[in-house]
Amino acid sequence: MKKINFIKYIIFFLFIIIFTSGCTINIFNKKIDKNKNNDLSKNEIQNNNSNEKIFDMSNKKLKEFPKEVLDIKSLEKLDLSINELTSIPAEIGELTNLVDLNLNENKLTGSLPAEIRKMPNLKILDAGNNKMTGIPAEIGQLSNLEKLDLSYNEIDSIPNEMKDLKNLKYLLLASNKYKNIPDDIIKLPSLEVLDLTNNDISRTELERMEKLNPNLMIIF
Repeated sequence: MKKINFIKYIIFFLFIIIFTSGCTINIFNKKIDKNKNNDLSKNEIQNNNSNEKIFDMSNKKLKEFPKEVLDIKSLEKLDLSINELTSIPAEIGELTNLVDLNLNENKLTGSLPAEIRKMPNLKILDAGNNKMTGIPAEIGQLSNLEKLDLSYNEIDSIPNEMKDLKNLKYLLLASNKYKNIPDDIIKLPSLEVLDLTNNDISRTELERMEKLNPNLMIIF
Protein backbone atom coordinates (compact mmCIF):
# COMPACT_ATOMS: atom_id res chain seq x y z
CA MET A 1 0.00 0.00 0.00
CA LYS A 2 2.81 2.37 0.87
CA LYS A 3 4.45 1.77 -2.51
CA ILE A 4 1.17 2.43 -4.31
CA ASN A 5 0.63 5.67 -2.37
CA PHE A 6 4.21 6.73 -3.06
CA ILE A 7 3.71 6.17 -6.79
CA LYS A 8 0.46 8.17 -6.67
CA TYR A 9 2.29 11.07 -5.02
CA ILE A 10 4.98 11.01 -7.71
CA ILE A 11 2.39 10.99 -10.49
CA PHE A 12 0.45 13.80 -8.82
CA PHE A 13 3.64 15.83 -8.34
CA LEU A 14 4.64 15.37 -12.00
CA PHE A 15 1.12 16.40 -13.07
CA ILE A 16 1.38 19.62 -11.02
CA ILE A 17 4.76 20.46 -12.57
CA ILE A 18 3.50 19.88 -16.11
CA PHE A 19 0.28 21.81 -15.46
CA THR A 20 1.99 24.82 -13.88
CA SER A 21 4.63 24.87 -16.62
CA GLY A 22 1.88 24.96 -19.19
CA CYS A 23 0.23 27.86 -17.38
CA THR A 24 3.50 29.75 -17.26
CA ILE A 25 3.91 29.33 -20.99
CA ASN A 26 0.34 30.48 -21.56
CA ILE A 27 0.76 33.50 -19.29
CA PHE A 28 4.01 34.41 -21.00
CA ASN A 29 2.31 34.14 -24.38
CA LYS A 30 -0.53 36.33 -23.14
CA LYS A 31 1.97 38.95 -22.01
CA ILE A 32 3.50 38.99 -25.45
CA ASP A 33 0.06 39.35 -27.03
CA LYS A 34 -0.78 42.16 -24.61
CA ASN A 35 2.33 44.06 -25.59
CA LYS A 36 1.44 43.60 -29.23
CA ASN A 37 -2.03 44.99 -28.50
CA ASN A 38 -0.49 48.00 -26.77
CA ASP A 39 1.65 48.67 -29.82
CA LEU A 40 -1.41 48.40 -32.02
CA SER A 41 -3.31 50.77 -29.75
CA LYS A 42 -0.54 53.35 -30.04
CA ASN A 43 -0.63 53.06 -33.81
CA GLU A 44 -4.39 53.39 -33.80
CA ILE A 45 -4.18 56.51 -31.65
CA GLN A 46 -1.61 58.02 -33.99
CA ASN A 47 -3.77 57.17 -36.99
CA ASN A 48 -6.84 58.64 -35.32
CA ASN A 49 -4.97 61.79 -34.35
CA SER A 50 -3.97 62.37 -37.93
CA ASN A 51 -7.69 62.61 -38.76
CA GLU A 52 -8.82 64.30 -35.55
CA LYS A 53 -11.46 67.04 -35.71
CA ILE A 54 -11.42 68.24 -32.10
CA PHE A 55 -8.40 68.75 -29.84
CA ASP A 56 -9.14 69.78 -26.24
CA MET A 57 -6.18 70.80 -24.09
CA SER A 58 -8.06 73.21 -21.83
CA ASN A 59 -7.09 73.61 -18.18
CA LYS A 60 -3.81 71.68 -18.46
CA LYS A 61 -1.49 74.35 -17.02
CA LEU A 62 0.29 74.63 -20.37
CA LYS A 63 3.00 77.29 -20.54
CA GLU A 64 3.96 76.62 -24.15
CA PHE A 65 1.89 76.00 -27.24
CA PRO A 66 1.71 72.22 -27.89
CA LYS A 67 3.30 72.12 -31.34
CA GLU A 68 2.35 68.46 -31.77
CA VAL A 69 -1.12 69.72 -32.61
CA LEU A 70 0.25 71.26 -35.80
CA ASP A 71 0.52 67.75 -37.26
CA ILE A 72 -3.26 67.30 -37.10
CA LYS A 73 -4.06 68.96 -40.40
CA SER A 74 -7.74 67.95 -40.33
CA LEU A 75 -8.33 69.77 -37.03
CA GLU A 76 -11.51 71.89 -36.90
CA LYS A 77 -11.75 72.82 -33.22
CA LEU A 78 -8.81 73.64 -30.94
CA ASP A 79 -9.42 74.44 -27.28
CA LEU A 80 -6.43 75.79 -25.34
CA SER A 81 -8.41 77.82 -22.84
CA ILE A 82 -7.57 78.13 -19.13
CA ASN A 83 -3.82 77.67 -19.47
CA GLU A 84 -0.73 79.83 -19.01
CA LEU A 85 0.26 80.52 -22.61
CA THR A 86 2.01 83.85 -23.21
CA SER A 87 2.17 83.65 -27.00
CA ILE A 88 0.88 81.77 -30.03
CA PRO A 89 3.40 80.64 -32.69
CA ALA A 90 3.17 81.79 -36.29
CA GLU A 91 2.87 78.14 -37.30
CA ILE A 92 -0.73 78.14 -36.15
CA GLY A 93 -1.51 79.35 -39.65
CA GLU A 94 -0.82 75.78 -40.81
CA LEU A 95 -4.17 74.68 -39.34
CA THR A 96 -6.07 75.75 -42.43
CA ASN A 97 -9.17 73.66 -41.63
CA LEU A 98 -9.69 75.20 -38.21
CA VAL A 99 -13.23 76.48 -37.59
CA ASP A 100 -13.16 77.18 -33.85
CA LEU A 101 -10.12 78.47 -31.90
CA ASN A 102 -10.41 79.01 -28.15
CA LEU A 103 -7.56 80.82 -26.39
CA ASN A 104 -9.64 82.24 -23.57
CA GLU A 105 -8.11 82.75 -20.13
CA ASN A 106 -4.41 82.54 -20.80
CA LYS A 107 -1.63 85.10 -20.39
CA LEU A 108 -1.29 86.23 -23.98
CA THR A 109 0.36 89.62 -24.53
CA GLY A 110 0.83 91.86 -27.58
CA SER A 111 -1.42 90.54 -30.33
CA LEU A 112 -2.14 87.32 -32.17
CA PRO A 113 0.30 86.38 -34.96
CA ALA A 114 -0.30 87.79 -38.44
CA GLU A 115 -0.34 84.23 -39.80
CA ILE A 116 -3.83 83.84 -38.42
CA ARG A 117 -4.91 85.12 -41.84
CA LYS A 118 -4.05 81.68 -43.26
CA MET A 119 -7.08 80.08 -41.58
CA PRO A 120 -9.85 80.89 -44.09
CA ASN A 121 -12.41 78.56 -42.49
CA LEU A 122 -12.24 80.11 -39.03
CA LYS A 123 -15.71 81.07 -37.74
CA ILE A 124 -15.14 81.43 -34.00
CA LEU A 125 -12.13 83.11 -32.42
CA ASP A 126 -12.11 83.49 -28.64
CA ALA A 127 -9.09 85.26 -27.15
CA GLY A 128 -10.84 86.85 -24.20
CA ASN A 129 -9.42 87.09 -20.69
CA ASN A 130 -5.81 87.72 -21.66
CA LYS A 131 -3.41 90.67 -21.57
CA MET A 132 -3.31 91.57 -25.23
CA THR A 133 -2.88 95.18 -26.29
CA GLY A 134 -3.62 94.94 -30.01
CA ILE A 135 -5.40 93.20 -32.88
CA PRO A 136 -3.44 92.14 -36.00
CA ALA A 137 -4.60 93.86 -39.19
CA GLU A 138 -4.52 90.45 -40.90
CA ILE A 139 -7.59 89.42 -38.93
CA GLY A 140 -9.56 91.26 -41.60
CA GLN A 141 -8.75 88.43 -44.00
CA LEU A 142 -10.82 85.92 -42.03
CA SER A 143 -13.76 86.24 -44.38
CA ASN A 144 -15.84 83.51 -42.68
CA LEU A 145 -15.40 84.79 -39.12
CA GLU A 146 -18.76 85.01 -37.31
CA LYS A 147 -17.79 85.49 -33.67
CA LEU A 148 -14.81 87.41 -32.29
CA ASP A 149 -14.33 87.57 -28.53
CA LEU A 150 -11.58 89.88 -27.29
CA SER A 151 -13.20 90.73 -23.95
CA TYR A 152 -11.11 91.42 -20.86
CA ASN A 153 -7.90 92.52 -22.52
CA GLU A 154 -6.11 95.87 -22.73
CA ILE A 155 -6.96 96.81 -26.32
CA ASP A 156 -7.83 100.41 -27.30
CA SER A 157 -8.09 100.34 -31.10
CA ILE A 158 -9.53 98.37 -34.01
CA PRO A 159 -7.62 97.97 -37.29
CA ASN A 160 -9.37 99.37 -40.37
CA GLU A 161 -9.02 95.99 -42.06
CA MET A 162 -11.75 94.59 -39.81
CA LYS A 163 -14.29 96.35 -42.02
CA ASP A 164 -13.85 93.39 -44.38
CA LEU A 165 -15.38 90.94 -41.91
CA LYS A 166 -18.69 90.83 -43.78
CA ASN A 167 -19.92 87.69 -41.96
CA LEU A 168 -19.12 88.85 -38.43
CA LYS A 169 -22.21 88.57 -36.19
CA TYR A 170 -20.85 88.90 -32.68
CA LEU A 171 -18.09 91.29 -31.65
CA LEU A 172 -17.34 91.09 -27.94
CA LEU A 173 -15.04 93.81 -26.63
CA ALA A 174 -16.09 94.12 -22.99
CA SER A 175 -13.56 95.35 -20.40
CA ASN A 176 -10.98 96.89 -22.70
CA LYS A 177 -9.88 100.50 -23.22
CA TYR A 178 -12.03 101.63 -26.15
CA LYS A 179 -13.21 105.23 -26.40
CA ASN A 180 -14.81 104.87 -29.83
CA ILE A 181 -15.53 102.31 -32.53
CA PRO A 182 -14.97 103.04 -36.26
CA ASP A 183 -18.09 103.66 -38.33
CA ASP A 184 -17.22 100.87 -40.77
CA ILE A 185 -17.32 98.38 -37.90
CA ILE A 186 -20.67 99.63 -36.62
CA LYS A 187 -22.10 99.27 -40.13
CA LEU A 188 -20.85 95.75 -40.79
CA PRO A 189 -23.74 94.08 -42.69
CA SER A 190 -24.02 90.92 -40.57
CA LEU A 191 -23.18 92.39 -37.16
CA GLU A 192 -25.92 91.64 -34.62
CA VAL A 193 -24.28 92.13 -31.21
CA LEU A 194 -21.56 94.53 -30.08
CA ASP A 195 -20.53 94.22 -26.44
CA LEU A 196 -18.79 97.32 -25.12
CA THR A 197 -19.42 96.79 -21.43
CA ASN A 198 -16.87 98.43 -19.12
CA ASN A 199 -14.99 100.54 -21.67
CA ASP A 200 -14.39 104.30 -21.90
CA ILE A 201 -17.28 104.88 -24.31
CA SER A 202 -19.20 108.09 -23.59
CA ARG A 203 -22.98 108.39 -23.75
CA THR A 204 -22.60 110.70 -26.74
CA GLU A 205 -20.52 108.11 -28.60
CA LEU A 206 -23.06 105.42 -27.78
CA GLU A 207 -25.91 107.47 -29.22
CA ARG A 208 -23.90 108.15 -32.35
CA MET A 209 -23.32 104.42 -32.87
CA GLU A 210 -26.98 103.63 -32.31
CA LYS A 211 -27.96 106.06 -35.06
CA LEU A 212 -25.45 104.56 -37.47
CA ASN A 213 -26.95 101.09 -37.10
CA PRO A 214 -30.38 101.06 -35.39
CA ASN A 215 -30.64 97.27 -35.79
CA LEU A 216 -27.42 96.60 -33.93
CA MET A 217 -27.69 95.43 -30.31
CA ILE A 218 -25.08 97.39 -28.39
CA ILE A 219 -24.39 96.15 -24.88
CA PHE A 220 -23.13 99.09 -22.88
